[in-house]
Amino acid sequence: MKHVHFLLLFILFGLSCSEPELVLDNELDPENPDFIPPETTILSPFPIPGLTITDNMITIHWEGNNDSMEFQHQLDGNSWSAWNKNKYTSFNYLDEGEHAFLIRGRHLSGMEEELPDTLQFSVNAIDGPSLRIFPLFTEIPNGEDFNVEVWAEEVVNVAAMEIVLRYELQKLEIEEDDIAIGDFFSSNGGSILNFSSIEEEGDYGEITINIGVYSGDPESVSGSGPVISITPTAIMSGTTDLELLEGDIILREPDNEDIEIENAVNGVVVVQ
Repeated sequence: MKHVHFLLLFILFGLSCSEPELVLDNELDPENPDFIPPETTILSPFPIPGLTITDNMITIHWEGNNDSMEFQHQLDGNSWSAWNKNKYTSFNYLDEGEHAFLIRGRHLSGMEEELPDTLQFSVNAIDGPSLRIFPLFTEIPNGEDFNVEVWAEEVVNVAAMEIVLRYELQKLEIEEDDIAIGDFFSSNGGSILNFSSIEEEGDYGEITINIGVYSGDPESVSGSGPVISITPTAIMSGTTDLELLEGDIILREPDNEDIEIENAVNGVVVVQ
């Protein structure tokens, strides 16, 4: 009887030591025959050729092909965002023109999507004739210089212009040497006359620019382009505006007739 018990124990021990059958049931394991690599799809706005939005903000939605995924995104070649589980993001202060948004995902195992999904779109939010700050939004460390421009937007038959730009003296420092003339008024091949001055009004500095073109063909300029370029220095942390004083803006045709503008679009500067 003891021999029978010993035999049964030997058989049970042998079964317990045998190799278990390997089952690949981890859907994130690339060795799993049912494994699907991470893939992200933009849902809204739906990517179509020639997509144009008429606002300077956009909200973009997407989804992954697995419920447990993280995502990161990029706009216009800037740095990628941090990985997170959000399935949408919003951008404000979008400048006129072309933009490219990229989104990619990864499994929680760490495997990243090889080819991001892409949304290419244009912004046409400002009707002309107008003036606008470019870029609309600037973020800059305290103590550093940065560049902004005043752009003419969809203007027609302009021979002369006066612009007044106001800024906060506690946040930004601007000298006359920091002001340069853009190439918009030279687009007709003529010569440019310009005069600029900076005056202090309480807590603000006001830059006045007078610029005109003569001896060109035609006698005026039309379209969109940079009128002036300014290189301020950030001197105090906080948020401040670069404000175009709409009531002090003058556009004139070659016969000295006034041109009414639709908008004067201000810029925002965040000093870190």
